[in-house]
Amino acid sequence: MAPRRDGRSLARLGLTEAWAAPTLAALGWWADDRPVRAAEAVMWALARSPDPNLALRALERLSEAAGPEWPALDA
Repeated sequence: MAPRRDGRSLARLGLTEAWAAPTLAALGWWADDRPVRAAEAVMWALARSPDPNLALRALERLSEAAGPEWPALDA
């Protein structure tokens, strides 16, 4: 029997790329194999987008462009 994962599956949220978990973690939205409590609404919004992987990539680029201002945008 395979071990159960505690967190939500990223694939269930439409995030199927290998880079999704590290990207979400870098944005501060994913830890311990699940969304951090403050980011649950963001995660479900990503899941509802037509292409969650593309939406996440766009958010990653936005955070890189914002640099040290990202925490203010993420609030």
